[in-house]
Amino acid sequence: MPENSDEASVGDNRGARRAPARFSAPAEFSFRPDDWPRWLTRYNRYRSAGRMDEEEGDRQVDALLYTMGEESENIFANLSLTMAQRVKYEDVTAAFTTYYAPRKNRTFERKRFHETTQESKTIEEYERELHAASKHCEFVDLTDQL
Repeated sequence: MPENSDEASVGDNRGARRAPARFSAPAEFSFRPDDWPRWLTRYNRYRSAGRMDEEEGDRQVDALLYTMGEESENIFANLSLTMAQRVKYEDVTAAFTTYYAPRKNRTFERKRFHETTQESKTIEEYERELHAASKHCEFVDLTDQL
């Protein structure tokens, strides 16, 4: 057995479980709505890699709030969650996602879509831009038509 082994057991290693690797937590959340989806994705990778997703729900929520930063405590206190929901990681992250969800104006989004022009873009670039612009327009079955 190598000296620097990260095996958690002593003696013969059959059936030994590896000790979880150490990962640095992501930086505190900026509390800007546009940053929430990317920050949460990064945090969930950290949570999974560090096996925090195997912990009890209340510990996962505590780790989330601590990593987000002090301002998260005030927001969390004012979220409309039951006591049972406050200890479920999925419920808490869903509530924060709703809290940070940008308010979309369908009329404005459709106007922006219709003003999209090809200019010097290739067909593929223009099509990708149209798909991106259509996401918040609430068009029915537009994806297949583009």
